Amino acid sequence: MSDGTYNFTIGALLCWGLFVNWLMIQSISAESLLAVPMWAFLVGYFVLSIAGVLIVGMSSSPLVGLIGYNMIVAAFGAILCLAVSFVDPDVVFQAVQTTGLITAIMMFLGSMFPAFFKRISGALFISLLVMIVVELVQIFVLKATQGWTDWVVVMIFCGFIGHDWAVANEAPRNFRNALNGAVSLYMNIINIFVRLLEIYNKVK
Repeated sequence: MSDGTYNFTIGALLCWGLFVNWLMIQSISAESLLAVPMWAFLVGYFVLSIAGVLIVGMSSSPLVGLIGYNMIVAAFGAILCLAVSFVDPDVVFQAVQTTGLITAIMMFLGSMFPAFFKRISGALFISLLVMIVVELVQIFVLKATQGWTDWVVVMIFCGFIGHDWAVANEAPRNFRNALNGAVSLYMNIINIFVRLLEIYNKVK
């Protein structure tokens, strides 16, 4: 696979995932998702997303890998259906614009400074775990959330975009690595978008 074909494949897979998410948002109402018991929704989300990640990571078959990717896209799409449903369309558009700009900048930086982003991968992972714990404490112990955590999580996933793009650029040019790169970038992008929705909605 040539460099151009490899990068095109990553881009096409990303566009496919985002297109499916758009279709889900257009066709699935938030009310229908809210009618599902919360425990069932969360179990379904985690089962789909975790199983999808495992399938993509472990399968050598392009078809099976694509099935895993679409499982992840479906799980994240359900979250997006809820996230955008109660937000002003102008806020959604602003979050889309900012997410696109951040993604482009971080992919550029990942290409320019691959060694740096690969070096900070451990720090990014630990930071994300710490923020998960902090937010769980805020939700279940303090019964409140604070806006600064959204900013921190956005910065962490910005770092992950740079890292994952650097790793994808140095990987052998084949479909499996293109799919792995697309999955990582897709999850980073969606996480940034959802956090920006929270940030902009609070400001508005």
